[in-house]
Amino acid sequence: MTRNRFVFFTVAFLALLWAVMSNQEQNRISSEAVIRSCVAADLLDGLVTGRQGFVGSLRWSPLPTLLVLPMMPIPELARTGFAACVVAAFAVACLATFLNNWWTSYGLARWARMLLLLAYLTAPATLRSIVSGTSAALFVFFIVTSACFLIHWLETLKLRSLAYLAILASLAVVTRYQAIFFGVGTLAILIVHLVLEREKEAYSEGTLIVFLAPFLYVCGLWVAANWLIMGEPFFFMRGLLPSRLEGVTLGEILAEGCEWSECILPLALAMLAWAMRHVPSLRLASPFASNSTASAVALLILLVSALLRPNAAASRPPDDEIASVINYIEKIHPYDKMILSGYCGYEVLKHVETPERYIHTLSLYLEKIYKETKGQRLYLVVPRP
Repeated sequence: MTRNRFVFFTVAFLALLWAVMSNQEQNRISSEAVIRSCVAADLLDGLVTGRQGFVGSLRWSPLPTLLVLPMMPIPELARTGFAACVVAAFAVACLATFLNNWWTSYGLARWARMLLLLAYLTAPATLRSIVSGTSAALFVFFIVTSACFLIHWLETLKLRSLAYLAILASLAVVTRYQAIFFGVGTLAILIVHLVLEREKEAYSEGTLIVFLAPFLYVCGLWVAANWLIMGEPFFFMRGLLPSRLEGVTLGEILAEGCEWSECILPLALAMLAWAMRHVPSLRLASPFASNSTASAVALLILLVSALLRPNAAASRPPDDEIASVINYIEKIHPYDKMILSGYCGYEVLKHVETPERYIHTLSLYLEKIYKETKGQRLYLVVPRP
């Protein structure tokens, strides 16, 4: 336990320090971080836009927004979107602690584990997620830990591993909806395993219930929240309507805003320890030699990370375009009302000096807005897709 606390708090501190130092020189906080912080602030204030933004979109899944909610009373975190960087830093620290425990269970020496941790923590994708505050770090944590618990369950058939797998995989769904495909693939693996092992019917039923219950619970909550708040149970799935998916492939759906590639490195590092125990070519006679193998891989990754370091803090596109549009509106139309629709409206509001002139809505009802602003000219600000 002491070792876990040391790893967790050390990594969390260093990650937060990296986020603060990187954003002092230039604002690299992502649009996602700003928007989620604004939705959480509206939710805390009891505004309709907050409730709608929290549950009403597949792209803006609710869990990352829920995690920044406790930090909204702190103005410095709420106003800048840095609260999302804090969540990303803690997600990275959680995964680092988990990986350290995983490697320990496979007998890796301390210095080998430290090198592997450095390889993960200094990877450009990890550093970029911390600096920008995207929910990629959270998604990677859920996917990698789920995959590890799946492997552990296949080896031991322990119910605890299956329960952890189900909970973590279901939480991944409310972080990135595309994780449902990971859940379906995992379910297929479970079924194949149960069939090949010819397990008893009662055991097979219990296994499937334990795995499916968290998924059904999480999805049921999301549907119920949309029913209560939006008036339609499947409002959040409107982006998957056939009319909107015409010409869109399954691969494009899987890749849209979903960081599958960022799971490769930590998952490969986790599987390295497993492979050294089970793959004959890596199962060397000397424990020191097997740890040397892990260390050599870690050093190679560290070298590649150093070469890619200039891209580690890649920032989002600059806000110059948004700021210039707002300045134009303020000068040319000083007395007119402006309608901001959708989640991107939060980013626009961040730049305005007179927010009372702007009507921000996630559900665009023009007739209602027209009645409320009778006698004033209205303009729709629509971002280029």
